[in-house]
Amino acid sequence: MDKEKILKSGKKLSFQYAEFECQLDLLALLSNEVNEIKVDLNDQETLGIALAKLIAKAMTDKEITNIFWRCANVCLYDGNRITQTTFSDITNRKDYLEVKYWILYYNLEIFFSSLFGESGALKNLGGEESIANLMQSLVQK
Repeated sequence: MDKEKILKSGKKLSFQYAEFECQLDLLALLSNEVNEIKVDLNDQETLGIALAKLIAKAMTDKEITNIFWRCANVCLYDGNRITQTTFSDITNRKDYLEVKYWILYYNLEIFFSSLFGESGALKNLGGEESIANLMQSLVQK
């Protein structure tokens, strides 16, 4: 597994990157969603609202959910392979959105990590940590 994350429930998400084609499908679909959101990049408030809308869309959109299941099937939830029945159990359901968020996040961040570092092309947009912190704070609320 590539990464591990202890969820708020105390259960462990063991993450493995999806196949490249799956990641590209996710990137393309979310890029289309971003293009539909009107945002002023100089206004932190509207940027935050736009990001919140994008995350909400990612959590509920059927096409994104279909890609999520393709990405999730290589990951483990509490030691078991994630399938579409993993969250049928009511005790697991509370972790569904958190698991979905982290699987989508990790499969996308691999594309952007080189853009935000010290020598990255987008280093002046706040950096990887700022974006990760903003995304994480939206999930924690």
